[in-house]
Amino acid sequence: GGVLESSLLQIYHQHNLSSLHLRQISEQAKKEAIRKAARVSDLLVDAVNGGVEECFINEKRIELEIRALAATVTQFLKQTDQWLLDQRVVLVNQVIFSWFSYNLKVV
Repeated sequence: GGVLESSLLQIYHQHNLSSLHLRQISEQAKKEAIRKAARVSDLLVDAVNGGVEECFINEKRIELEIRALAATVTQFLKQTDQWLLDQRVVLVNQVIFSWFSYNLKVV
């Protein structure tokens, strides 16, 4: 009975060692999977944040362009109004000059 018992104890001991080794490998794989999942999560957050940051920068650029365009349009409107006013003054002067010229000829 001693040889059989010894063999059974040896098989049991090897089984325990194998089970322990498999648990250690499983635990290492689990830790590695968690570490990789955290890395993927970090990369996704960075990608999203980068996209959000780029959108924010583009939005600010667009706002600045809109303000510059609005200032240009305002300046253009002022210049156009001044030009129209100048043209009216010229036209009124021409009408007055023509009227006086006509009246002076008539007299």
